[in-house]
Amino acid sequence: MITFEAIDAGHGDALLVRYMGDMGFERIILIDAGPSSTGKHNGKKYDPLTTAILPRLAELKASRDENPDDGKAREDLLTVDLVVCTHVHDDHILGVTSLFGGLSEVTELPTGAEIITAPRLWHNSFSKLVEGVDIDEATQGEAEVLAIGDGINLTAYAGKIGTVVNKGAPGSLIAAGQQPTGFGPAVITILNPGNDELDELKHDWENYARKLTSGDVQVQAAATLEAEQFKEDTSVLNLSSIVMLIEAFGRKILLTGDQRGDYVLRSLVALGLKEGDTPFHVDLLKVPHHGSKANVQRRFIAGVTADIYVFSANGKDQNPDPEVLEIVAAEARKGRKFTMAFTNETMNYVRSMVSCPHLSAGRRSPHWPTRSAI
Repeated sequence: MITFEAIDAGHGDALLVRYMGDMGFERIILIDAGPSSTGKHNGKKYDPLTTAILPRLAELKASRDENPDDGKAREDLLTVDLVVCTHVHDDHILGVTSLFGGLSEVTELPTGAEIITAPRLWHNSFSKLVEGVDIDEATQGEAEVLAIGDGINLTAYAGKIGTVVNKGAPGSLIAAGQQPTGFGPAVITILNPGNDELDELKHDWENYARKLTSGDVQVQAAATLEAEQFKEDTSVLNLSSIVMLIEAFGRKILLTGDQRGDYVLRSLVALGLKEGDTPFHVDLLKVPHHGSKANVQRRFIAGVTADIYVFSANGKDQNPDPEVLEIVAAEARKGRKFTMAFTNETMNYVRSMVSCPHLSAGRRSPHWPTRSAI
């Protein structure tokens, strides 16, 4: 069995995938860890890492310690076998950076992180471009830490504790077409980013390095999309998102970060996973970019069908967009049964435009293959 959990990270992503591995213990993969905080809970500060993610990992450790069939039961630390930072926007990376900063003793250890060890990290970084630059001094205490600056810090923190970054990846970058080893019996296929997106990302890091060395850092945290909210997403950082297809025990999970749907479709075709007009079906799809219509097209939803559509969003930046919800819901006209699941328990989606007798709308964290539907 493979289990997927979408943890409420406000407007960000925090995903857990778990399954029994070939070595006789449960594998744990953490994909992103949300922003540093959000005021979504009755206006009060909510830190997804310390309020939700680390407590959930503590529960998993307690459960493992009571399982005599798990080869790592009662070990001092809980091993998170792989941490993935899909890209460096703050609603994906800041929780990861906080975790590794604390584990490396460079920053304060988040409450609950003392039980965690993380030996493997996927994070596409061009930190060598800015070697020798004092990031803290260069940014001069700006209120907004640049997204690429967070990526630089994450790489440095991981190195201090011996975490292996992008193990075995050609050029030390996670890229389309790779199938990293060490996760049996699961097979993980990287669909994105492609070489073009990585070249654009490298260009952005080079620009950032020039700004740091020249002392010109008057750039706010990468928010390319905000000014173009309802056009096709052209954010270099979003389009560099790591997209993963996880296959195990006859199940398929597609995790898309903030990637554009048409880019994912293109990769599925290029890698021979999708043929012609035949939809590529998965058991669970994490809908790209929190359900933004800048990233989710009708052709993507028609081309990649799912039994469960997960929306990690809380309304910030108008996500999920009603138009995207309507596109997904319209699939019920084809006689399909599926669940739309929202990480934010206060989401209330009411069908208005399409008659969907087979649609069930889910919420909270779907524990898969058990499906919670309302």
